[in-house]
Amino acid sequence: PALDAVAAALDEAAAAQRDADAALAGPRLSARVVLGLPGVAVLFAYGMGIDVLATLRTSAGLAAVSAGALLYAAGALWIRTLAAHARPVATVPGLGLELIALTLSAGLPVDRARQVVAEEADAAGLAVDSAQVGPLIELAARSGAPVARLLRAEAARLRRRVAADARERAARLGVLLLLPLGVCMLPAFLLVGVAPVLVGLLTSVTPL
Repeated sequence: PALDAVAAALDEAAAAQRDADAALAGPRLSARVVLGLPGVAVLFAYGMGIDVLATLRTSAGLAAVSAGALLYAAGALWIRTLAAHARPVATVPGLGLELIALTLSAGLPVDRARQVVAEEADAAGLAVDSAQVGPLIELAARSGAPVARLLRAEAARLRRRVAADARERAARLGVLLLLPLGVCMLPAFLLVGVAPVLVGLLTSVTPL
């Protein structure tokens, strides 16, 4: 049962990771499209007879391209930060509680079970959180309920809560990622792709 619970927690973490990746797919593709649009705008301008690259020799063209590059870099960093916060934690919720319940079911006393789990987890390099064990043991002593059953129930509750939080973060991510696209990426396209064309068009009429 303990292995089944850990496997279920890992499946839930993998599902949350897939949700986060799916939410990221659209904004990442949009960012790549926006990044390629300035090249299309430059080719279109050359087809109209406008020397866009010559605008880089003007202060206005250089300022527009520099500002656009900074906005794009800021947008890419913003997207990466939002994605990092939406990823699920790389731990198994309630693992410490499951392991202590397992040792209790094997007949060890509570203090010895906690010691064994702490030693084995440290030797295996596992991060186990057993902070809830104390209150659950007190509850079992007052109510007469089996300690192991309470520990497993709390571990299951923790897994459900972590899975729900991960799905909520992935859902929010799809909306939050619209902010860097609208605030940084699209203005960057206007500055890098549209502004040089306009400057080149003005330069062809009157020198800046």
